[in-house]
Amino acid sequence: MRLQPLPPENLTPELRFVHDEISNLITKSQGQASMINDEGALLGPFPAMLHFPQFGIPALSFIRTLDSYATLDKKCVKLPF
Repeated sequence: MRLQPLPPENLTPELRFVHDEISNLITKSQGQASMINDEGALLGPFPAMLHFPQFGIPALSFIRTLDSYATLDKKCVKLPF
């Protein structure tokens, strides 16, 4: 079952905040990758975070932590090919 994207204008204020935070994090970390449709709704794994805020709100905290503190040793980043 695929969850439908939720247009941001249809969200409650709390979920709109979650949507905007995810959108900002994606744009910051992914750059050119588009995870937002023409209506501004999040795509990929992110609609589930809005459909199920009891999961989405804690997951947002986890995503923020990864974005702020996760690093890889330079040896891990180099590809052998």
